[in-house]
Amino acid sequence: DEDEDLRRIAQLMLARDLPYPAAQVLEEGLAKKQLKEDAQSFELLSTAWIQARDFDRALEPLRKAADLSTDGKLSIRLGQLYLQREDWAQAEAALRRGLDKGGLSSPADAQVLMGIVLFSAGRLDESLSWFVRAREHAETRDEAVAWIQHIEQQKAAAQAAGG
Repeated sequence: DEDEDLRRIAQLMLARDLPYPAAQVLEEGLAKKQLKEDAQSFELLSTAWIQARDFDRALEPLRKAADLSTDGKLSIRLGQLYLQREDWAQAEAALRRGLDKGGLSSPADAQVLMGIVLFSAGRLDESLSWFVRAREHAETRDEAVAWIQHIEQQKAAAQAAGG
C-alpha cells in the first residue's frame, strides 16, 4: 500500500513484460493517493502505457512528468511521442521546452527531432537550420547530413519547377 511498494511492483511487472497491469497498479495508486504525484510516478505510468502500446493514455502522465521534471529529458520524450502521432505543433512545443530546460546529455538528438518535426510541417528552411546544428555533433552527423541533402534536393526541385 505504500508508495515505494507500488513503484517496485509496477517496475517488476514492466520487467516481466506486463505493462497493462503495471499501469493499472500505478493509476490506482495515484487515484487513492498512495503514490506521490511526482515526475517519477508519472514517468513510470507513461512508460507502462507506452510499453502497452496505448500511446493515447501515455500522453497525459508524460506531460505531467515533463512539467514536474527539472531537466528537459522528459519533454524531449514527450516530443517524440507527439512526433509518432504526427502532431507537429505539440511535438515542436515539447521539444522547445526540453531544449530550453536543458539538462540533456547532448542536444543533438533533440535537434534532429526538431528538424524532422519542422520538415514534416513543411517548414523546410527552419528544419534545415536544426539539421545544420545537429551536423556539429559526431553522434548525429551522418543523419543530419542525409537530411540536409534531402532538403536541398527538394528545394532545388521546387525551384526548377518554378515553385
